[in-house]
Amino acid sequence: MEGENGVVTALERRLRRNEDRTVDVLPRLGMIVTLEEKNLDLLVTFWAARLWKEAKGDLKRPIKWEDFKRIASGKTHMLSVGALGLAGAPAAF
Repeated sequence: MEGENGVVTALERRLRRNEDRTVDVLPRLGMIVTLEEKNLDLLVTFWAARLWKEAKGDLKRPIKWEDFKRIASGKTHMLSVGALGLAGAPAAF
């Protein structure tokens, strides 16, 4: 995603599914530069809204309880930093 000056501010990893339509990779938004809180809130809000709109018709069956427990426990390659992704990781700066 590019900011107003053409500077890349974030990199997005898109949702990827297997042939059987199960989720292989969850979407992730990785920040490249530090934004003011209001700009970060706006960016994340629009990103989440777009993800919701794309997923709205995508999932024809609800997630199974076993799948939820596996994903939330972090015991999957989809969440390399745990259930919260990078939000749950300690700050690097």
